[in-house]
Amino acid sequence: MKKLQITKKIVSSLAIALVLAVNPIVAHAEWKQDSTGWWYAEGDSWYKGWKQIGEKWYYFKDNGYMAHDCYIDNYSLNSKGYWDGALQSQDFSVNYPSSWIKAKGTSGMSIYLLGNEFTIESELTVNMQGKSRDEVIDKCIKAIKSRFGINQVNISQQMINGRTVDVFDYKYKLEHNERQVHTVNLYNNDKLYVFTIVGDNGISSANMDAFNNMLKTITF
Repeated sequence: MKKLQITKKIVSSLAIALVLAVNPIVAHAEWKQDSTGWWYAEGDSWYKGWKQIGEKWYYFKDNGYMAHDCYIDNYSLNSKGYWDGALQSQDFSVNYPSSWIKAKGTSGMSIYLLGNEFTIESELTVNMQGKSRDEVIDKCIKAIKSRFGINQVNISQQMINGRTVDVFDYKYKLEHNERQVHTVNLYNNDKLYVFTIVGDNGISSANMDAFNNMLKTITF
């Protein structure tokens, strides 16, 4: 159970690193409130769009006020304003193997456990907020290097169901293990879909094949 909890935290950390690359948070911000509602500010500026604060995700409208009791981008926001883990609908479909064990990361994102190796796969949707593909790639690389203290991230491109996807491959140290990470970025209009598979001391060929076959089932 302890290893499973550590695994969940690592996957959530990987996913958050990519979200922050597209939608970063600046330090020294604070919550503020008036008769209209809550907002999250730094000095005279306020945040807009999706933001992770602590381990929770919030959405701030164009006027800066926190959204609540509604769906934003198909994600359900509760009365306290943070995503409660529910989805209204998905604008894509994917078929996961029945042998994959579905779980939930510490930030509420879905993960899947693949066999005894604790190789895992996570799914994440990010609004690109008008950023170009090259900008997203550059920010993802910088976020990965900064978060995991590494210098080398290998970038390549593949074709999946007629779409060009960006692939990030890298390794980093964790206690006595070396984590291998393989992340695939899929794009559809202004949405970025991130799928990641991680393995202790490498990813088995069987799990990598299963991961790639899963990606082939994605339709928009």
